[in-house]
Amino acid sequence: MRNDFLLNEVEIDYTPFFETIKRKGLTQSALIKKYDLSAATVYRLRNNNNMTLAALGHVMNVIGTDDINEVVRLVIRQQENTSQ
Repeated sequence: MRNDFLLNEVEIDYTPFFETIKRKGLTQSALIKKYDLSAATVYRLRNNNNMTLAALGHVMNVIGTDDINEVVRLVIRQQENTSQ
C-alpha cells in the first residue's frame, strides 16, 4: 500500500530583519553595543536559526517595529511523500 501525501517543510528567513535595520540606519554592531541585543541573537538571525517568540519579540522592540513581517519570513515548501 502506497502512502501518498504532501509534507510541508518550513524554512525561516530573517532577510527582512536585515532589510529593516538597513532602512532604519542601524548596524548589527550598534544593535549589540547600544541596544542590548545579544551577539547570540544576531548570530541566530544571520544564520536563519530558530529562536523563541520571546527573543523575536525582543528583536522587534529593539528595532522599533510591531510588524513581524519586518523581521521574519516563513517559506513553506511542499513535497510529495512517496514512501511505501
